[in-house]
Amino acid sequence: MLRALFIALVLGLPLTATSVRAADVSYTPGEWSRSYANSDIDVQDLVNQTVGLVRRAGWTCSHVRLMMRMAGKRGFIVFCNEPGGAQYTYDVWDRGGRWVVAINE
Repeated sequence: MLRALFIALVLGLPLTATSVRAADVSYTPGEWSRSYANSDIDVQDLVNQTVGLVRRAGWTCSHVRLMMRMAGKRGFIVFCNEPGGAQYTYDVWDRGGRWVVAINE
């Protein structure tokens, strides 16, 4: 619970939004995930909660290949791969205390 609370605070999630956590979502480790190595952030929890927000908004994300913090906003850009080779990019950010998810076409 304490870890979920910490992740919620890092993401800026309202405490009730921790219920959007998806089951473990696969991700491609890389520089982006190693950047959290010396912090208390669990990358799998970060991926799961962010993908949970994407899915709650009605979009799909089967595998995260990259997540980047947004510049100038509290949020992330999420790059997802889908079966069959489809790739989608989502912006997930906090707007006035509510999470917004937009697909980049």
